[in-house]
Amino acid sequence: MLSFNVSGIPAKLAHHVVDHYNTEEMAFEMSCGSINVDVESVHDLLGIPNKGIDMQNIRAYEKLDVAVMAWRKRYRARFVAPMNLTQSIITSDEANSFTF
Repeated sequence: MLSFNVSGIPAKLAHHVVDHYNTEEMAFEMSCGSINVDVESVHDLLGIPNKGIDMQNIRAYEKLDVAVMAWRKRYRARFVAPMNLTQSIITSDEANSFTF
């Protein structure tokens, strides 16, 4: 993001951040003022989405692979619940297959 190589957080910086973070105010308190750390500020700084996507509003992809279409036919609902998928894997009698 900042275009320089860093493989970790230097200990001095990490200690500084921890020492100056106010958990009640959700802010870093510095001599020049406070820096709020909340969902909105992280979104503004990094551009990370802070709202979810309503899965019901996503259009289905028009051109699905034949194998994907066959897999989807195994499940009747528009979305496959992880619990249903897990149950299918557990009860599958094909040990070396991904057809669950």
